[in-house]
Amino acid sequence: MNKQNDLFKGSLINGSIATYIKNVDRNLDDLNTELMRLQNEANSTEGLIGSLKSSLNWISTKIENIFN
Repeated sequence: MNKQNDLFKGSLINGSIATYIKNVDRNLDDLNTELMRLQNEANSTEGLIGSLKSSLNWISTKIENIFN
């Protein structure tokens, strides 16, 4: 019985929870990317300064998504 419980717990942790965490991470990355896109769209009206802001925004979003 203990062996069966251990197998169940192991499959739950390695399966369902891992999948859930991957899905949450993917959703956070998607939200960050969409926020960056909208901010960059707003920055596009500011000329050269807006372009610089967009570049920094892109870099910071990519770094944030790596560590999500």
